[in-house]
Amino acid sequence: MPESLITLWNVLLVLLGFGFVIFWHELGHFLTARWAKIRVLEFAVGFGPAILAYRKGIGFRRGTTNPEYEELQKKHRFETGEDMGTVVTETGRLDLDKVPGVSQTEYRLNWVPLGGYVRMLGQEDANPTATSSAPDSYTQVPIWKRMIVVSGGVIMNVILAAVLFVVVYSVGLQSNAPVIQVPADSPAAKAGLETGDIVRSVNGQKVEVFQDLLLKIGLSKKGAPLTVEVERPGQGLLRFEVEPEYNETAQIRAIGVYALPGAAIVTPDNADRDTLGRLLTAYGLENVEPGMVLTSVNGVPIEPATVDPWGTVLLPTALLDAANASDGVPFEITFVDPADDRTVSERFQPRPEFSFTVADLGDAGSLAVEHLLGLTPPLKVTQTSEAGRKAGLLEGDVFVRLGDVQWPNSAEGVGVIRAAAGGTVRATVLRDSDLVVLELPVSEAGTVGFSPGGAFDAPYLASTPEPASTGDDAPEDWRRTGALGDDLAGMRLTSVGFSPVGSLFDARSALIDQTMDAFNAEAGAAVELTLASSNADEAMRTVRWELDAEAVKHLHTLGWTGDGALAFFGPATVIQVGENPVHSVRLGLRETQRMLTRVYLTLGRLADGSVKPEQLKGPVGITHIGSRVAREGVIRLLFFIGLISANLAVLNFLPLPIVDGGLFLMLCYEGITKKPVPVGVQNALTIVGLVVIAGVFLFVTTNDVLNLFG
Repeated sequence: MPESLITLWNVLLVLLGFGFVIFWHELGHFLTARWAKIRVLEFAVGFGPAILAYRKGIGFRRGTTNPEYEELQKKHRFETGEDMGTVVTETGRLDLDKVPGVSQTEYRLNWVPLGGYVRMLGQEDANPTATSSAPDSYTQVPIWKRMIVVSGGVIMNVILAAVLFVVVYSVGLQSNAPVIQVPADSPAAKAGLETGDIVRSVNGQKVEVFQDLLLKIGLSKKGAPLTVEVERPGQGLLRFEVEPEYNETAQIRAIGVYALPGAAIVTPDNADRDTLGRLLTAYGLENVEPGMVLTSVNGVPIEPATVDPWGTVLLPTALLDAANASDGVPFEITFVDPADDRTVSERFQPRPEFSFTVADLGDAGSLAVEHLLGLTPPLKVTQTSEAGRKAGLLEGDVFVRLGDVQWPNSAEGVGVIRAAAGGTVRATVLRDSDLVVLELPVSEAGTVGFSPGGAFDAPYLASTPEPASTGDDAPEDWRRTGALGDDLAGMRLTSVGFSPVGSLFDARSALIDQTMDAFNAEAGAAVELTLASSNADEAMRTVRWELDAEAVKHLHTLGWTGDGALAFFGPATVIQVGENPVHSVRLGLRETQRMLTRVYLTLGRLADGSVKPEQLKGPVGITHIGSRVAREGVIRLLFFIGLISANLAVLNFLPLPIVDGGLFLMLCYEGITKKPVPVGVQNALTIVGLVVIAGVFLFVTTNDVLNLFG
């Protein structure tokens, strides 16, 4: 099926699910109104004019059945002489005459699918004056019954969420395991957390899946450090104090960790198979195929890690450990194809580590830029998304020019792109010895559609990045290029001492070889570098590079890594499933409680500034996220719909005018004072409520659209 049709189908599924949640909410009001013997005039899904309507005794009609019903009322009044009177409503004068064989309730589907309502005789949210003295009107039943009617929708949403969660946990919900990957410059790394740690709790609250971890951190109190308890293989349970930072991209508090992939090679979409093949080849794994599972490293089987309470997962941490200890020597790893038990053994090629500087990007935050004692490669495209490919970028492209910056390093390049958010930026890239000029569209979020990296496999240099901090707590950035001149951008490194080099990989090896004696003597060293201009004149110059003992020591502590290989492993997942029907019910009820609590907690964090308003999603954002969720299967979609239902229950019962919570508060006032809230006050509150809801709707919709096109 074409991709566009799949997306359209997923959007349709989400809209149907969203519509069902609204229908279920309004059904709660409808059923409780019928129970309270209140006359229901309309039961509608959506707002505005009717697309389709049904009334018992009249049948289905395009548009509304009201004109026909009014004619039947007039005819019945003429034939019988009965006149039950009229009531003034928001839509005009309403005859109260009953027509034998014809229902008083119209069921309708309206044009604007952003909500729904149950219109009862004597009660209209937008018109407090639409009261009635008829015995079956809303205002004539006892207050306690009206409270139940007002609460009916919320109660039904809670029930729906619980039922859906029970179904989900009966079948099993696949989620990322709470095993973390910790970048070197992250708050988590500064606190002592390491890649491969299994997170057990945050501030004493149990963590079972990776999403739990993100939510507990994101909804943590502003300015307060977190106590994170992890299990580390061979060391047992450990506790760390971590200070979250506000992530500008995600717009939420975070500690900079990612979900560690599992041991199975990812199965990509067709468009990404070539990228996967190039990644595998770069590490010497030409014969490894998607879906294969890493089972042993250097002949030692991988032991599964326990993720309480959901079972075990296989992780590639043994591969990372072996790469760190390899000294660059390839080692054997073994994969098994689960489909046919076929075994493939390959020699894994570790990648060299480099120095890094945390560079300042101004309002856009900071970025860790890798370099070799200050010798910094230009920005390179390491991977592309669909947007990047549409823009004309390919993996391996090296940026010669980006905007007004020539040979930008990673920080400069990202800064230029983010500064052009919502517009375009002109770029020249080096591709297989050819220069290619591109006009790159930049999203509102400041992205083009590629993963930035450094061109260490090329001999070209960019300028050395400036560190984000120069205070006492700033990490040593190992900028040792002062003697080479201030502007290295565009220079080509041709030799290190007597060794010709064709890349910064070669330069690293040559520098280590030629400073070995100085390292053993704990002394400094002088190395000659030959640099060529990238211009056509190919002007050459040789400079003497003085490295002190500290720089030489740092150079020789640079090791080897397999972290880049994590890009071709799929996620480490667990299946959240009940052991029996009773356990599934318990899990479903627990999840319902957790979801309701999270919504209230999110509102509190919005109030204290820990969560930004940009995190809020409206109908457009919900539909967009839901369409992606629908790709993961029916169970994930049911879980998402359950989440929407729980959210709707909480938001609908907030103490705001117009919504159920505001109406409930007015009933409480009436019960205490024995008289309703004055009509003037109700009108004012209604206007305030409409303005607030309209403002929030416009804000979240605008934000959703910007994010969608970003």
